[in-house]
Amino acid sequence: MLSDASIKPEPAQIRWTRDAFLDLLRIRASSSLFRLKTADEVQRRLRWHNTGPQQQPTLTAAELDGRGLEGAGFQRLIYFINAGLGSESLQLDSARGLPFVLHPVHRGAAAADRRPVEAAGFDSALGRFSIPPRSALVFVLP
Repeated sequence: MLSDASIKPEPAQIRWTRDAFLDLLRIRASSSLFRLKTADEVQRRLRWHNTGPQQQPTLTAAELDGRGLEGAGFQRLIYFINAGLGSESLQLDSARGLPFVLHPVHRGAAAADRRPVEAAGFDSALGRFSIPPRSALVFVLP
């Protein structure tokens, strides 16, 4: 596809991609959880979800524990990358009953990618996250 000269992004698509990437960089900068310094910290704080034989192959999901970490900004956060063409949902028993919300950058009026606000969701009673297609997003536990 990349060699097809008829496929050329328009300036608006280029700007949107740049701005969406800058949003992801703002999310990364918002918490020291995205910049853990040692392998031991990663092993203690990172937990993978959606693994094993029943996993949804287009969905990556992981949780970072910020309790006691300077600059974490959040007790916990769960990030998702949905590489698929359709929406995905993932139910996590460990999230049931907790007040997870979309990261403040996603909720901000200036966010380039509106899909998280418009199509992502979290049902606390079930612990179920909904993730729009072709998106990367973060839910946080303040």
